[in-house]
Amino acid sequence: MKRLILIVISVIILASLLAWRFHLKSQQSQMQAKGALARKNAPAVVTVASAAIRDIKRTYQAVGSVESPYDVKLAAQTTGRIIYLQVREGDHVTRGEVLVRIDPSLIESQIAQDEAGVAQAKERLAQAAITTNANRVTIYSQISQQEAALSTAQANLQQAKQNYISQVAAAEAAVSDSQSKVDSSAAAIHAAQAAVLSNQAQLEYANSNLTRYQSLYKQGFVSTQQLDNARTQLTVEQAAVKASQEQLKSAESLKNSAQEEWKASEDQLKITQTQGKTGIQNSQNSLKQVVSSLASAKANTAQDPAYLANVAALRAAVVASVGLLQNAQAQLANNIIRSSIDGYVTARDADPGAAVTAGEPLLEIQSLDKVYVSVSVPEEVIRYLSAGQSGLVDMDGLPGRRFTGLITRINPAGDPASRQFTVYITLNNPRRIIKPGMFARVTFTTEKISGALTVPREAIVQGKNGPYVVVVEKGIARIRTVKTVGDQTALVQVVSGLKAGEQVVVLSVSAIRAGQHVKPAAFSPLASSAGLSE
Repeated sequence: MKRLILIVISVIILASLLAWRFHLKSQQSQMQAKGALARKNAPAVVTVASAAIRDIKRTYQAVGSVESPYDVKLAAQTTGRIIYLQVREGDHVTRGEVLVRIDPSLIESQIAQDEAGVAQAKERLAQAAITTNANRVTIYSQISQQEAALSTAQANLQQAKQNYISQVAAAEAAVSDSQSKVDSSAAAIHAAQAAVLSNQAQLEYANSNLTRYQSLYKQGFVSTQQLDNARTQLTVEQAAVKASQEQLKSAESLKNSAQEEWKASEDQLKITQTQGKTGIQNSQNSLKQVVSSLASAKANTAQDPAYLANVAALRAAVVASVGLLQNAQAQLANNIIRSSIDGYVTARDADPGAAVTAGEPLLEIQSLDKVYVSVSVPEEVIRYLSAGQSGLVDMDGLPGRRFTGLITRINPAGDPASRQFTVYITLNNPRRIIKPGMFARVTFTTEKISGALTVPREAIVQGKNGPYVVVVEKGIARIRTVKTVGDQTALVQVVSGLKAGEQVVVLSVSAIRAGQHVKPAAFSPLASSAGLSE
């Protein structure tokens, strides 16, 4: 019985606990629902900023290394032992300063031997020149005489040819003139014959006409005057026939005279040609004799090439000896190595007492008065840069310091693989604090825009229909599609969809919907943004 009572009591207690737990859970659910309803109806807290008119400056930052404009590597030009080398890394040197000396004793002894060789070669050349010149003077004087005679004979031959040409031309002109006279007289004969025929025809007509008038006069048909006129006309025609016959005889006489003159000119032409050819032949024979004499004189120079070759060989020996001497003297000068620039020693590869060979590196010198930073710039940025433009340079090795340099060179050809162009920015370095090899960041101003409408970058939301902003108008959120230009830097330029002075949401705790009540707060650029949604 007691056991049953205990079981009933336990069940009652358990049921009471369950009922209490259910009631408590129901109260919590009601409280949560009320809180959610309150939060839903409460305005969302957002951070806003004003769209403002500002000047925008777009920049591009590139990284590169500091380099020296003059990096000179000095090497030994002769073989020998270093007897002087004092400078070390970091030492300042000036242009023309002696930096290295190499032991000159071996080269000095070589110079003495080469000087003796030059003296001996010159003596042998002088002796050979004296012997050769004596023989050559006699031989070449004879050659000169025969060459002068050759020139005279050639001139005579040329004169004979010229005389032949001119005399033949004159004789041919006389023949041509005589032929013209013959042709002219023949034409005159033809004309006189034609005149005789014409006058004879006129005479026959006048005779026939007189006979007719006489018959008519007897019959009384014509007057005495007309008959006299016919007789007169007959007399005139008879005189004309006689005159034309005389002209024909004169023309024939002239033709005979012209033919005789032509024959005489033909004979003279043949005589002139014969005499001219004879004169030319005589001149050619004289020329051949002079050429033979000149050849005989030149034959005496058969031994001359040997003399000349000997002199030439000795002269070449002198030149070779002088060359050896000059080479040794140049090597002696090369034993002293000087600095070619003002700068600092950045590497030393040898020490005094060391034996070096030609071409072995000894020192490296770099100029630090000016340095340049070489950076690579992509093709879409290079169009904004030009020589003379400034750039701001920051270096990790010099924190907190910023330098201003000028673009001095731009490589006009880009790397076809990376599409990058190398730009060189020169920096003045009077205190030599900028060292070659430092890592540098260079900031270029690529574009400046005045009076642009801007909003913070956090205000731009990329939606499925393009960028938009959330505008707060009297506590109500409005979705506004906008058009932007430029990259997404701290400030973004808006070209449409927004007006200056309008408030845009830049930060929100939860997503903002169009038409939602919001509570704006001041914008802090250090805060992080939550999501914005349409």
